[in-house]
Amino acid sequence: MGTWILLVLASILLIGYGIWRAGWHIRLPSPAEQREVWTGSLFIYAGCALSLGAAVWSGARHLGARPPAAGITPGEESQPGQSA
Repeated sequence: MGTWILLVLASILLIGYGIWRAGWHIRLPSPAEQREVWTGSLFIYAGCALSLGAAVWSGARHLGARPPAAGITPGEESQPGQSA
């Protein structure tokens, strides 16, 4: 679990840094600023890739989860006030 959360945090940091580095331009940026925007977008893409990796990892963990103990299938848990 520790590695997964680090992957998620790294993706958030990369996306945030990419947005900060790219900046928001209302007008067409100069060539030097265009390079900064391009570099920032690469950080955003890397963060998105890490985020997708974390989502796949989370799905794989969910599918590989062990079944509940004592032979209870999901949805068969007794409700309060019902006899077992």
